[in-house]
Amino acid sequence: MLSNKASLGPDYWRGFARGFESQQLSLAHAYCVCWKLSARECGIATFTTDLCTALTTEYGEGRLFAIPVNEPDCKYNYPEQVRLEIAQEEISSYERAADFLNFNGNDLVCLQHEYGIYGGRAGCYILALLRKLKMPLVTTLHTVLREPDASQRAVLDEIAQLSIVSL
Repeated sequence: MLSNKASLGPDYWRGFARGFESQQLSLAHAYCVCWKLSARECGIATFTTDLCTALTTEYGEGRLFAIPVNEPDCKYNYPEQVRLEIAQEEISSYERAADFLNFNGNDLVCLQHEYGIYGGRAGCYILALLRKLKMPLVTTLHTVLREPDASQRAVLDEIAQLSIVSL
């Protein structure tokens, strides 16, 4: 797990992606990265940008896309790789995103987890998406609480169970 939010840069993530090839994970088609884009600069936005840049550099432009989570009443001018947006407080939006990912035959989903990104109690709406996925899930845990409440613990435990790798 990474404990700081400093950018590790695209070179780090190219090596990270190559590590999956050595584990015989298929990276043949497309990948999706889920995160929340904030109106202000933040560590997760920088981290995710570096990850997307590295994967795009390594595997090509058309093979990576992103699904950001939008705060209520917020609109952003996203780059071309954003093909779908999730409304943070609408569980049906998470379900549609899962259907979209499954329909498009993605090979891998990279989830960026931080408390406060996903809607519902303790971010439980993301589970509606993750439970429906038909491809591997890799999760980056940006914060692990020392003393989570019961809801936070239950959500995080299920995310870990659904993931093939948690960082």
